[in-house]
Amino acid sequence: APPAPEDRPDRRALRYNRPGSRSLSRHRGSRLPITKKTTDPAAYRLAFHWFRRGRDAFEHVLRRPETRGRTVLLPAYIGWGPVEGSGVFDPVRNARRRFLFYRMTRRLEIDVPRLGRSLRENPGCVLLLIHYFGFRDRNLDRVKRLAARHGCLVVEDFAHGLFTFFRDPVPDFDYGVFSLHKMLPYPNRSGGLLLARPGEEQPAAPVGV
Repeated sequence: APPAPEDRPDRRALRYNRPGSRSLSRHRGSRLPITKKTTDPAAYRLAFHWFRRGRDAFEHVLRRPETRGRTVLLPAYIGWGPVEGSGVFDPVRNARRRFLFYRMTRRLEIDVPRLGRSLRENPGCVLLLIHYFGFRDRNLDRVKRLAARHGCLVVEDFAHGLFTFFRDPVPDFDYGVFSLHKMLPYPNRSGGLLLARPGEEQPAAPVGV
């Protein structure tokens, strides 16, 4: 069945932060002409911070004052290795955050009804969304609206999705975590990058730098 009108992404408009959060532009949800001269250089700028690894960027987010005391909702499919551990779970454990898993389907897509229930039971949580193998979940826009409705912070894991993000660079998240060395020839397996909404230009005590 075709998606409901409210579930269809509007490709004609530049859409930014989730409803209720600080928007990247005062023109959110409207068509914007491209001018020849810059009128507001900071209108579409994202704050970015370098880290040694993507997991260090995620741990930094979990240690920020605004995320303390919030439950972290994690997808029920995460990687782990005997040498490197888990780039997803290790930061949660190191930051000593309460966590819950939400269900994924056999196609590694979000089980939206189950996640919706978890969001209702844990308002104000930190919701981690992972782009497995670089693929974008077809329910992502719907999930983000649910997260906004329940006052949750959205962290997107682009460790395998650098090119996925730049194919349609709509930063409608609170934080985006990248592992550039997994996609680009960075030396020493380092290349963590954190994109954050405006107002986060001065990170407090970055880890792993």
